[in-house]
Formats: sequence, C-alpha cells, structure tokens
Amino acid sequence: MRTSKGIYLGGTLISILLSLYLYRSGRRQTAIFVGLWAPTVLNLGQTLLEDDSPLEGSAATPEDAPVTAAVLRRRGQTKEFYWEVPSDVNGCSLAAAELTLRRDGSASWRGVVNSAYSDDSYCVTLAFFNSGGRRLFDWPRFCSQTLETGPQVWTNNNLAFPERFFDSIELVSRRDHC
Repeated sequence: MRTSKGIYLGGTLISILLSLYLYRSGRRQTAIFVGLWAPTVLNLGQTLLEDDSPLEGSAATPEDAPVTAAVLRRRGQTKEFYWEVPSDVNGCSLAAAELTLRRDGSASWRGVVNSAYSDDSYCVTLAFFNSGGRRLFDWPRFCSQTLETGPQVWTNNNLAFPERFFDSIELVSRRDHC
C-alpha cells in the first residue's frame, strides 16, 4: 500500500476507534461527531489521490491498452485524436483513423477501411483516459458499413460521449475487430 493511501486509511481507522471509545465512555454526542470524520477522511483521500493513479484491476494505463493510443490535437472547442499506424485484423485494415470530440458531447469518426473479403465489417471499441492514465469511460463497439474489397471511407457523425469528461480526456486507445 502506498504511504499516501495509508495516511488516509489510518486517519479513518483512528476516527472509528476514537468514536467507539467515546461512545462506550458515555460521551455519545462527541462520539457521533468524531465518527462522522471517517467518511470525510476517506472522501478527501480518494479525491486527492484519484487523478494520480490508475484504477486498480483494470487496463487503465496506456501501456496496458490493447492498441496504440491516439495522438491529440487541440483546436478550439474540439479535441482530435488520430492513429498514425494502420492496423490489420483478420483480413481487414484501418488507416487514417480520426476521432473528433466536441465540448458539447458530440463526436465524429473517420477512417479508411479495406477488406480482403466482401461482406465484412470493421469494428472498434475505444477507451478514454486522463493525463494520469486513469480510465474515464469506454465506448461500446461500433462498426463500419458492410465492406467490399478495396478501400472505403468509414464515417460516423452521430457519436456522443459524457461532456463532463471533455476537459479530462487526454488519451484514447482503440481495440479493433473484424
């Protein structure tokens, strides 16, 4: 356990133990007051440590992400993410993939998809991270139109995300499916 987490956990335990002692010694009002410190100390610790560390037990760091993370470009009220390296999955490929997020919570996607076979679809799932590597949220899988052989432009301008995360999003990772 990190020392900073231990300090908040220790403060919480001291508050609970002191509250129990005060309650058993007949000072009930003071015991209730001190007992209320425990959730306050826990919330304070969580708030202060939250942006510094990834979520435990999840693939919350860019290094753990299944596919290369996007590069960010900021343009006014938008954030643009793009993937420089094309990817190939089971006979399908995706190149020039771009994701644009707007402050109002709307988003759009563009890429060039190709398939070695007809009747395929290229699908992606995206994970969004803050600058500390903490996973903010995931998008469910979304897919291209039915592909024919040869390159095709894939666009989707009807995407949305929780706008409260706009300022925090610094990195997007992608998992591909075909």
